[in-house]
Amino acid sequence: MATINISDIDEKFLQCPNCSKGFVKPKILPRCNHTVCEECLVDIIQKNRGKLRCPVCCLDNTSLIPDDGISSLPDSKIVSSLQDFVGIHKSRVNTTLLEKCRLCEKEAKGYCVICDQLICPGCQEAHLKITTTKDHKVVSVAEYQTTPTELLRPANCPHHNGKQIQMYCESCEVPVCSECSLILHQGDHHKHVTLKTAAKKKKSKIFETMAQVKEKIPEMKIARVNFNMTKDKLLYDRTVLYKQIKTIADNMKKDIERAECILLQDVQNHFVDKIDGLEKDIARMDTMMEYSKNIVSIGDNMKWSEIDTWVFFLEKQYGKQMQDIANTETRLPVPVFQSTEFHPNNDLASKMKEGVGKLTISDPQETIQLSSINRKQFKRIKTIESSGTLNRKRVKQPRGVTLLDDDSFYVADMGNDRVLKYTTHAKYQMEFQFVKPYDITAVDTDSSLGGNIFVTDGKELTRCSDTGVVYYKEDLVSEKLLQPLGITTDITKKYLYFVGISKEESESHFTATDLTWPDVKSNTKRNTNVLFSDFGSRKDRKQLIFEAESKFVAVNSKNQIITADTRRGTVLIFDAKDRRFVSSFGSQGKNNGQFINPMGVAVNSKDEIIVCSKGRIQMFSPDGSFLFRIDRDEDKLHQPVAVCVTKKLPQRIIATVEDEDGNGRIVIYKEN
Repeated sequence: MATINISDIDEKFLQCPNCSKGFVKPKILPRCNHTVCEECLVDIIQKNRGKLRCPVCCLDNTSLIPDDGISSLPDSKIVSSLQDFVGIHKSRVNTTLLEKCRLCEKEAKGYCVICDQLICPGCQEAHLKITTTKDHKVVSVAEYQTTPTELLRPANCPHHNGKQIQMYCESCEVPVCSECSLILHQGDHHKHVTLKTAAKKKKSKIFETMAQVKEKIPEMKIARVNFNMTKDKLLYDRTVLYKQIKTIADNMKKDIERAECILLQDVQNHFVDKIDGLEKDIARMDTMMEYSKNIVSIGDNMKWSEIDTWVFFLEKQYGKQMQDIANTETRLPVPVFQSTEFHPNNDLASKMKEGVGKLTISDPQETIQLSSINRKQFKRIKTIESSGTLNRKRVKQPRGVTLLDDDSFYVADMGNDRVLKYTTHAKYQMEFQFVKPYDITAVDTDSSLGGNIFVTDGKELTRCSDTGVVYYKEDLVSEKLLQPLGITTDITKKYLYFVGISKEESESHFTATDLTWPDVKSNTKRNTNVLFSDFGSRKDRKQLIFEAESKFVAVNSKNQIITADTRRGTVLIFDAKDRRFVSSFGSQGKNNGQFINPMGVAVNSKDEIIVCSKGRIQMFSPDGSFLFRIDRDEDKLHQPVAVCVTKKLPQRIIATVEDEDGNGRIVIYKEN
């Protein structure tokens, strides 16, 4: 009889191919069906910039990752069962080696499944002669080591406590005890046989069915090969379509760029001579005007003089020039040029509305269109209004929101003095107490102490762990931030940026005139101060001060600071390196591209800008062109406050919203 080498099972089947350790939460990869630890899969994705490649066969499983993440991949039940089996075997082997007969301390050769103890041959013989134990079942040590306990012990009747199942009712097809045969299964219509006889009959039928199952395995293998071939064909077709669409789109972009260059050059050629001529006229007029002012000034100074010779001096020195200027026609008409207009190609514009093309399925009956350029960009998938475990509270005055990674985020629940943690799929994880948190962000740190969470509260900056353990507090008011509010990091998550309100008008680096902002009537002129530095440095912080009222801040991949002026309804962009103004966009209003009380800002992986303002959340291109509105009227967002966006596709946008009554919500949108 063949024996099972348990150590071979442990080494060959129960070790992860990535970490070479025992499996922990074994997951099955969807494409190649290899098994890998859940933590190893997360580590592989992080090291390969979002790519999930099998460590055994190197097949790419990235496109088949579930929306809910790695944790939603199927568990390997086979591996888990093998781990349980090997664990039982090892514990029994150790028990057998260490323990002897419980009665006489001799070497054990058998195991009584009723008494649950190892016994030697002599004690076993005596054990089976005693009246109370003569019916006990004793098995060999080898069988004890390889058979689960629940299969060794006789089954007890579920209806009569303590009674063993010894018979089988063939009429009802159920095992029964002696009392069941006399009470529940009595009469001629109940046919009883011994459990051993019934098991013998069942065994032959099970083996027959098992043989049929075995015959199916080759057919399953063929079907699986066919499925894989079909899947590979679909993957190839998808790649071809990707390339076709990208090629057409790239060519269209190049054609438009070429047409743009030609038109811009035509405009330059058309205006250059006219503008140059006017600039020469302006320079000539400036020279003549300056010369005239000098002559008049000299004359004014001399005409009160009692020395008569000044008249001859002035006539000799400036007489001819004065006569020339006096004879020059200076009442010149305003130059008039023919109006030049641009007439867009409406055919091209209408064609662009249709997009690059259409995706269809060729069906014998009809052609089915799969996609449309006018589909919605985002949809709301979850709204969180209350949070907690035992003591659930309504979210109140929510403020900042930040991603810890693409799978979880934190929210500053200011009205309830706490910080909440959720998954990006809206699953509550934890919370910790914090007095009046305003904004929150996370940084990458190699420190063994942790402390990668930073929170502002309008007075201080607090560094803490992701569970709320405080490492230190820093007073930012002394840093000329009279009210530190928003906080964020750059794309590397190595630098911190704080934004706060300051009243020190004299230190403003930029004014309303510099930025051509609309005037706002207010008794208090406020400046915004942005501080930024490496998150480990508190001394060498740079400052960017400008006239505005900003509460949140974001930084794009170009190291540009983006913030919203709540008073003027404008989004401002500054260069962090040179601390200079770059551009602005938006105005006060309720239309697309306009804002009322804009607050939170964020940028995605394409540097597209997301802005929260009263009643809406909008997305803009990196240069400030309106793209689309993320929310819908039916969402009824009174005042979106802050926002963050995942890097992983499809994008998820998480925003905090304050209602009219002061209560709040957390809304999550997912890209279609």
